[in-house]
Amino acid sequence: MEAVSNPKEISGTFTVAVSTKGFSTLGVQWESTESSRPMILEIQNGGPLQRFNEVHKSSRVETYDVLMALDGIQSLDLLQKKMCDELPDQLFLTVNRPKRVQVIVTKEGAMGMKLAYSRDSLGVMVSGLEASGRIPEWNAQHISHAVGVGDRIIELNGKSYTGFELARRLERRSQVKILTVLQYPSIPDDMPILAALSRQCQCFV
Repeated sequence: MEAVSNPKEISGTFTVAVSTKGFSTLGVQWESTESSRPMILEIQNGGPLQRFNEVHKSSRVETYDVLMALDGIQSLDLLQKKMCDELPDQLFLTVNRPKRVQVIVTKEGAMGMKLAYSRDSLGVMVSGLEASGRIPEWNAQHISHAVGVGDRIIELNGKSYTGFELARRLERRSQVKILTVLQYPSIPDDMPILAALSRQCQCFV
């Protein structure tokens, strides 16, 4: 078993100021549910965020970044309301960027994870870990890249799947599995990133 990550990738929480004057939207497609923080699925061409990225290449906002605050507003209810309000001339976006890790497990057996997902979600979230299984065993050997609650698995063997399909494939007892995992830096406990997905579907693999 081994892990592969890019040490040059930047992860963590940071804030950018995006000029939105003359725009009605940020030009972003979000994955958002009632009680989870919005994650960027796509940045659309011609929008203010795409233009910001063209100018500020060293502080680009990217897909898979999770929105933590708008203009300092962190409350999830107020944040969702602000996303629907008319845009001011400038917005301060605070985002949490994950580290992408490739986890390779080569032992047969159950994965030892509890998953949260919806049918159309981007991959699956890890909502719990069992005492035994391929992932708990891997975690014990790779503490610095341990798969944890809140991480999101977006690819299996180099292919992306929606939540329902990925969970089904992870249940299969194939020997070698290569998982692409988004590992988000620690998020305060009062930020409910799993609640809505957990209500829709949970499973153990």
